[in-house]
Amino acid sequence: FFFSSRRRHTRCREVSWARRCVQETVVTLFLIGIMGGGCYANTMFGIMTHKGLAFYERELALNICTFLDDVGIIGAAVTALVFSNKVFPYQSYGCLLYTSPSTRD
Repeated sequence: FFFSSRRRHTRCREVSWARRCVQETVVTLFLIGIMGGGCYANTMFGIMTHKGLAFYERELALNICTFLDDVGIIGAAVTALVFSNKVFPYQSYGCLLYTSPSTRD
């Protein structure tokens, strides 16, 4: 009875840790997405409403911005892959604020 109760408690603690880590990650990604989307939309709006650009210049500016946005996303993904493998090689979970459940005992 003592061992089964302890095992159940450990399992709940691991689930609780995982839930906190997921919530932290989701909130962070949501805020980053809102800021990035706002910057992208503001840039596109600025190009579309600029009175000094001719139609073909506006189209060219929109295409260049969209292309560079894709280049930036690919660059961020490659950088994240390099950092996650080189800088954080011993981190088994994606959460930075909490330690893994196996090291808490």
